[in-house]
Amino acid sequence: MSLAKLGCTRISSNCVKEAILRLEQSKQLLEIAKTEVEQAVETDEITATIWINELLEALGINLSNSN
Repeated sequence: MSLAKLGCTRISSNCVKEAILRLEQSKQLLEIAKTEVEQAVETDEITATIWINELLEALGINLSNSN
């Protein structure tokens, strides 16, 4: 995501902090997705879906409202 999409017209410390936060969140989501796929293969899709939803809730992420 570009800084402009974050509402930043010039680089400020707040914009940099927001970009770093989103980068870290993206890394977390990628790791969750990789682990969820592994769990789905090893167990079943329902168990994996429950697990990923619990992790997302713990992180405060609601994918249905994400942009």
